[in-house]
Amino acid sequence: NNIYIYDIAEKELEKKNIPGEILTTNYLNFSEPRALEKLNGLKNITLKMYDVEAAGNGFHTKGYIFKKEEIYRIIIGSSNMTSAALTVNKEWNTKLISTENGDVAEEIIKEFNNLWAREYALSYDDFYEIYRERYNIIKHQREIAKSEEIPSLEKYRLKPNSMQERFIVNLRKILEQGEERALLIS
Repeated sequence: NNIYIYDIAEKELEKKNIPGEILTTNYLNFSEPRALEKLNGLKNITLKMYDVEAAGNGFHTKGYIFKKEEIYRIIIGSSNMTSAALTVNKEWNTKLISTENGDVAEEIIKEFNNLWAREYALSYDDFYEIYRERYNIIKHQREIAKSEEIPSLEKYRLKPNSMQERFIVNLRKILEQGEERALLIS
């Protein structure tokens, strides 16, 4: 689904030899490895992945920054650049047009450059193999979950072991006697 933009916009930029930087993220392991491979294969693109786990904070920005001469065109919003997102889906986006000296453009570029330079923004060679393995494991787990028509709650219900059952029975007795505290030593 994400390959749409790569095949159209990025190939056009590659033909014209226009350089670009793409900062993606491992948030929710959403990006398809083959799409990342395609992006990395474009000679005019530098690709990095922001590691949200190592950073300890979320990173789910969606923005596109285009610069031609001294003018920035910045699209910020909820949608990916897919055909449906840009034509029929209900998604909120805003497009800003600014000179390179405009306050908003300066702040956005500063934030992007800050994220790009952080130690959590990993180069393709540093993230790809590990990310691909994790993506495939999670994809396999999702397929297993989807294969069960109706998940059984019994299968996932926690059941106390015999020692825990005895503790629960004794705790109920203590509470029934009006006590407000109990101590379990295991």
